[in-house]
Amino acid sequence: MLLIRVDKLDQNLIHPNHGLVELYNYTNEKVDDNLLELEVHGAYKTLAPGEMMSLTETWELYHYNGGTNTTNQIKFLKDCL
Repeated sequence: MLLIRVDKLDQNLIHPNHGLVELYNYTNEKVDDNLLELEVHGAYKTLAPGEMMSLTETWELYHYNGGTNTTNQIKFLKDCL
């Protein structure tokens, strides 16, 4: 299981056409063309010259043997948090 941690932002700080987290799943008959994209968006603002901002993500990978049962998956995730 992949757990991505990022500080939660108020939706008003994120670009109006986006969310804090976005997932894109593109599948094709050619397996090599398949794509899974995971995006995290930070605050949307204009920076002055020389001004900086940052966003930190922490990716954690856990071994999971609980199968496809949603209840087991949720329990496992809560235990990781």
